[in-house]
Amino acid sequence: AVWTAGAALATYISKNAPPGRDSQNREKMAPWHGVKVLELGSGTGVAGIAAASEGADVLLTDKDILKPLMATNMRLNQDQIEIGSVDFEVFDWTAPPPKEVLDATWDVVLGAELVTSSADVTPFVDTLASLIKPDGPAAGATAIYAHNPFDSQSAELDMELESAFTSHGLSWTTLPPLPSQATGGAALNQVVFWALQSSSA
Repeated sequence: AVWTAGAALATYISKNAPPGRDSQNREKMAPWHGVKVLELGSGTGVAGIAAASEGADVLLTDKDILKPLMATNMRLNQDQIEIGSVDFEVFDWTAPPPKEVLDATWDVVLGAELVTSSADVTPFVDTLASLIKPDGPAAGATAIYAHNPFDSQSAELDMELESAFTSHGLSWTTLPPLPSQATGGAALNQVVFWALQSSSA
């Protein structure tokens, strides 16, 4: 199943230019063309596939158990990807990143609802910080994180996540929400988008 935050992030990507590009002057056919995108905890891959459909070169990552699902979803959506590209690599945050992650240079890192309990906070933030730190493979990149405060989250967990961002030298801003007419449903409007960067970048 596609989580609400993942669907919202896919919609956000389809409605907005990537960070650092002017949304008012988007390339008409492929606003994300040439952008190198790394998605963490891809799940079904809905957000990363949306970015590839908008022209990005995307690497979906998640645990090995999801590899067959990811392969199926990439195949089913291949006709929607005319200019961009999409691939999948196993990336378990308890192990070092694969060379496909380390050997590339990433412009944008995506994630949707990757923290659902306190146990998720440290692995997620450790991984994200190691990627976007000044000497990481996504140095200078912006991470876009979609988060639904109403999906098994609590205010305490939000505070724990924000505290971990700060202690890892990450700064974040809240991006504008999806316009209600863009979503077709109230659930997607509840999703919050954070743009995260390394404070020392």
